This record gives sequence, structure tokens and C-alpha cells, in this order.
Amino acid sequence: MILRIGELKGLKWSDINGEFIHIQRFVNNENEIVEDIKGHQKEGKRYMPLTPSAKAILEKIRQKKPDSEHIFIRDAQPLATVTFNRHLKKCCEKLGIDYRSSRKIRFSTASIMYDNGAKVTELNQLLGHTTLQMTNHYLRNITPADETAEKMRTIFG
Repeated sequence: MILRIGELKGLKWSDINGEFIHIQRFVNNENEIVEDIKGHQKEGKRYMPLTPSAKAILEKIRQKKPDSEHIFIRDAQPLATVTFNRHLKKCCEKLGIDYRSSRKIRFSTASIMYDNGAKVTELNQLLGHTTLQMTNHYLRNITPADETAEKMRTIFG
């Protein structure tokens, strides 16, 4: 998913509605749940489509904590961002891939989606941005250099 870490940590099971999850709250820097969205803009409150893999992961989480109101909570407190990223780093190490923070994953996901045909306006909505300028800031070139060189040779000879 392409959520801010605070939005992810603020999710409740009641936010899931079929194939979508409603993004409508976040956990702030003091690790408090805020019943609003970061930046307090209407564009931040949005519905995010759930992929089959996201739904499978959510189901595994629910099985571990079936009585919890919030999805990512421990001892009645939202997970701290540092704790979340520490677990993320361990997962990356086990998979043998380079570590990326939750913030960098948001940038990477937007860029991968863009490179695979998602329109900037679609990404703008998914990211919860108020301007296309901010969405464009998230888009990075993820094409390997040799692939870019091959495109140049094909186009220019």
C-alpha cells in the first residue's frame, strides 16, 4: 500500500470495506491517534484499494490479534515508527534485499506504479496529496541505467 506510516499505524479493522480501506486518521509524532488526516486536507481522507496480497497480510495480522480495534497496535499503544522500521529492516535482511524506510517505500511504490502506467492524477489521489506538484516530487527514476541507455540507442540510433 502507498500510505504514510502514521496513516498505516492509525488503521482500524472497521476501516476495511470489501476491496477498499478507508484512510481517515493518523498517528502523530507523539504517537497519539488523531481522528483526522495529516495536513487536515479533505484529499487526505480517501479510499485505498486492497490488493490480494495486502488482504492476505491483513488476515494473518487479524488471526494474531482478533480482539484488537486497531490493526497495528501493541499493549494498547500504536507501534512507534522506529519500532515499525526496525521490524521492516529485519524483514529486508531476511529477504536479502536493501533496506528502505517506510517513507522511502512510499516514494518507491509511487514510482513503480508510475513506471507501470499509473497516471499522476491517480497517484495524487492514492497518496492523498493536494497538488500534482507534490506527487511529482515523489516520482523517482527507477529504470536501470543500462535500460535507459538501450532506449537512447533505439530512439537516436
